Amino acid sequence: MSRESLRSRLLACFVLLCLGVCVSGVILAVERGFHSDKAFAQDLIRLHVIANSNLPQDQDLKLKVRDAVLLETKRILGDIAGKEQAYALLQYHAQTLERCAQETVWAHGFDYPVQVKLGNYLFP
Repeated sequence: MSRESLRSRLLACFVLLCLGVCVSGVILAVERGFHSDKAFAQDLIRLHVIANSNLPQDQDLKLKVRDAVLLETKRILGDIAGKEQAYALLQYHAQTLERCAQETVWAHGFDYPVQVKLGNYLFP
């Protein structure tokens, strides 16, 4: 193997090594960004409305249900600041929230069943 060929191979290995280090740095930075998202906050209560399907009318209905439930939630919680007290109030008023969602579904001409669940769930 000639000296020039060895030099070319070493240079190629060095470039690949540098590229690997850069890609690893980017992956770590992106991962840290995901974990610093507010969705991972310990004092967060998240509302998740699931549509009946991916059809446009079901997605539109989902947004209407979300808006109605958010308005009712604001009325229930008022100025509550603590997560524990807010969660307790939401548990107490779960049937009210479910009724609000069901009435919104009916008001828009659908007869889908509605269910409210409170708990700890993982979200991507």
